[in-house]
Amino acid sequence: MADFTLPAPFEPQKEHALHDPKAKPAPPKLAWRDLLRANAALILGTALGLGLIALAFEARASWHTHRDWVVPTTAPFYAAAGIALAALLLRRAWAAAAPALALLALLLVATGADVWAAFAGKGDALRDALAILAGVLLGFTVVAALAAYAWTEWLRRPAEGTPQA
Repeated sequence: MADFTLPAPFEPQKEHALHDPKAKPAPPKLAWRDLLRANAALILGTALGLGLIALAFEARASWHTHRDWVVPTTAPFYAAAGIALAALLLRRAWAAAAPALALLALLLVATGADVWAAFAGKGDALRDALAILAGVLLGFTVVAALAAYAWTEWLRRPAEGTPQA
């Protein structure tokens, strides 16, 4: 029974109860591997999204007339495509991710060739063509990643209907 004559009530018979801080068990230790495994999609998706944004900035840098609004306006699509591609890769949906990965590989080749052309002092026509190719491949990569994610997650497995009453 609580002793109400004290300045603060005290119940000695519940010293070892669950709400007693001294009786609570210690929380389990989280290993770094468990933390990385739990957040792998977010980490890989962020890295892929930032990589796509970097490729977009690289393609924009070789344009003669800078359209400064293009990359910030389309950045959410690059981030979403990075997260979608990471989710496909971590779920091992290789067939669904293959078109986006192939386009990403072509995009890396085109961007590498564009950077090489800039350092080698090649003509502006070649750099313009490579920048246009990189922009088109980047757009197709984003569309392919988002479409593959939508196909694997929502279109192939439609939500079940509501049960009939």
